[in-house]
Amino acid sequence: MNCWSRKCFVVLPVLFILLFAGGAAAESFVVYQPATEGYDTATAKVVGQLLASELEMKGGGKAAYVSGDQACVDETCARAALQQNLADAAIIGKLMKLGDKAILLLTVLRKDATTPYRVTATGIGEFDRLMPRLAEAIVARKSFEDAQTVSSVSAKEQETYKRVEGDFSWGPGLFTLVPVGGSYVGNRLLMGVLLDFRYEIARWGFEFETGCYFDDQSDEYHHAGEFPLDLSGMYFFSEGIGSFLAGGSVGLHYLSVQHKLTPEEKEQNDRDVWNGRVKASASGDNDYLVDRKTDEEYGQWGPSVAVFGGYEFLRTHTFHIDARAGYRFTFINLDDNFAHGPFAVVHFTFGHNK
Repeated sequence: MNCWSRKCFVVLPVLFILLFAGGAAAESFVVYQPATEGYDTATAKVVGQLLASELEMKGGGKAAYVSGDQACVDETCARAALQQNLADAAIIGKLMKLGDKAILLLTVLRKDATTPYRVTATGIGEFDRLMPRLAEAIVARKSFEDAQTVSSVSAKEQETYKRVEGDFSWGPGLFTLVPVGGSYVGNRLLMGVLLDFRYEIARWGFEFETGCYFDDQSDEYHHAGEFPLDLSGMYFFSEGIGSFLAGGSVGLHYLSVQHKLTPEEKEQNDRDVWNGRVKASASGDNDYLVDRKTDEEYGQWGPSVAVFGGYEFLRTHTFHIDARAGYRFTFINLDDNFAHGPFAVVHFTFGHNK
């Protein structure tokens, strides 16, 4: 069954009465109940009725509201009302839920133009505040953003509209660092498991991170482990769903190192002892001492700094992913080498997006 026979014909008498009873001077509207995704039809009905009532107050013309099975959901159906001169403009839409956000997509059809609108609210109840500005935009044929004027928005509401609430999230991270210049007593690679606590607001993010780094076990004689306590700050270059970022961190790290003698070092010890005894016997000095290498294990706390850049995905969702690369320098002296090197990390954090 086509649109006209099923929907438009049913509401034709209602539209004639509502739209033309008050005269034809002001633009008239027919607002169809929005389709839904994530919300029930009762909620969509309230949102549609709210828009219709605001259109009447802003424009002065009639705004008929059509709900239930009689509501058009596509442009073909809505244009039938325009072709029959039932209204000057027809509005169809869709109400969607994305996490804690409510998104209203509208299409305003006139005989001479088709205009799309998108309104995102932090909750379904916020449409009560945003709907007057949306109606203002539709009546004036402006964008939703351009409708925020001194005459349409109070100073308090304008301030609220600009406010961005924070997003707290936390979760694990995977870390790797490549030691440079013989640092970390010769280890070739460090890996790590991290726990990240992050707070983001607008274009800024702040986080506390802890966990542990450990060597790749490729060298059975040299082992290193590190326990980080880091505070980081970062700047996001966009407030969209994804954003490049740059930042830095300062922290306090505990570095533990274990050095076991290799077979070659043990053999060298034996040679040194033998040579020392020979020299002692030749010189008659029974107190001749030989410096012998031994297994070593020690730990130390020290400050650490880092700079990094990267990209964060899914900023507007309750699940975040970010990938970073940077350089870390820890001020702990190991065999005359500070611990430092380039690193890469991936975080997976979960939270409540307000």
